[in-house]
Amino acid sequence: MKITTKSLGIGIVIGLVVSISVIFILVKDVILPTSSVYPEDLTKPIQQYYQYSNIGSCSQIKEINDSYRTCIISNSNASGIGNLPSPIFKYFNPGGASNYPPPAGFFQVGLKTNLLSQEQVEKVIDVIKNDPGIKSQSFAWKIRDMGFYPFKYSWYDDVRLVIHGIRDSSERISCGWYSTVTIDLNTLTITKRENIDVISYEKC
Repeated sequence: MKITTKSLGIGIVIGLVVSISVIFILVKDVILPTSSVYPEDLTKPIQQYYQYSNIGSCSQIKEINDSYRTCIISNSNASGIGNLPSPIFKYFNPGGASNYPPPAGFFQVGLKTNLLSQEQVEKVIDVIKNDPGIKSQSFAWKIRDMGFYPFKYSWYDDVRLVIHGIRDSSERISCGWYSTVTIDLNTLTITKRENIDVISYEKC
């Protein structure tokens, strides 16, 4: 039987399609190495919020009136994003509100959100992207949210990360490898890394 050029071409195309389909089936459940950092939801801004802080974490305390105090963070703001709106604390005396009331004192109120501009958020993401510990893990790290808190002379940002598709503990019900990177916003340096070394590849 004579094989024409047209028949040969059709056969090659069919062979390529089959090969690609087989490869797709083999790798579709495999977590491919990407080594990237980006928001968990690309259609929305990254959630930002004040973490609850104790008035004792302020480098200075300024009295507003008898009931309110504010926290003054004294820093050089070398990065240009180290100064966030000062948290406000209000005096509460729970008294006999419950059988075990907390002691009277100043508690943080009026928690703000979306504290950094998009440009400032990108600066924080760049710090994480360029961290050797993060870069050494060949996964797609997604940023879940950012929580800010003052401590003495700096503002800090706890950036919560997740790798979807693998489980970081057999005891954990939810799916994902969860990590936290803490950044000093005054110097734009990472001060703490939690659970960034991926040692389990159990898919979920």
